[in-house]
Amino acid sequence: LLPFAIGFEWPAALRWAILTTMTLSWLGFAWWTTRAQAHRSPEHARVLREQDQLLTELRNFVGNEIDGSRGEVERARDLIRQAVSSLGGSFDAMNRKSRQQSQALSRIVDRAGDEGNAGLDVARFAQHDSHRMEQLVEALEQVSG
Repeated sequence: LLPFAIGFEWPAALRWAILTTMTLSWLGFAWWTTRAQAHRSPEHARVLREQDQLLTELRNFVGNEIDGSRGEVERARDLIRQAVSSLGGSFDAMNRKSRQQSQALSRIVDRAGDEGNAGLDVARFAQHDSHRMEQLVEALEQVSG
């Protein structure tokens, strides 16, 4: 209301009355609020203490749970790191074995090519391997029987 009084140039006495009323209202509200807080009942004070105690317990509980969760997350991260490392090692070993097998097959094919067969195709290799396996089985039967 005071901005209207100043904006419309109301008489000075009316502006001062509005300003005084507004100031006294604020002072009365501040006094009433302060007095209400100072004169709390014992029941109200007890409820506030219980509420504060419960909030403290809740903060401690939540803090402990968060710390426990952080520990579990770190433990899971460590397990994942170990698993990834182990898996990487397994892939490296598998890669080495694959290279060794590839080199062995290349040597077999190169030897066959050196003998004048002009290389070795897969069917001939399988047939040759099958014949060798039959010879091995026959030799094992003779030794065991």
